[in-house]
Amino acid sequence: MIQENEISTMLIGLGIVIYILLNFGRISRIPFSKLLQTSFLFLWAGYILTVAEGFFLSGFLNLLEHACYASSSVFAALWCCRVFPGIRKT
Repeated sequence: MIQENEISTMLIGLGIVIYILLNFGRISRIPFSKLLQTSFLFLWAGYILTVAEGFFLSGFLNLLEHACYASSSVFAALWCCRVFPGIRKT
């Protein structure tokens, strides 16, 4: 069953993807921006899979959805470690 908030989240994510593509030059000036962009794309893929699992292959797509969320978290953590290296030295 598809919920309205899942579709809304996916559409908001689409808007952010469009913004990233239109402002690629500015965003590429962020240190290690590829890690951050990869993190968001995995997150958005999770949103898409959330909606898709309402139509077919619910068990398999649910597994892929959570794998995308985990991958997104790993890339976001890597970006944080690269951008803020002094935080680890406590």
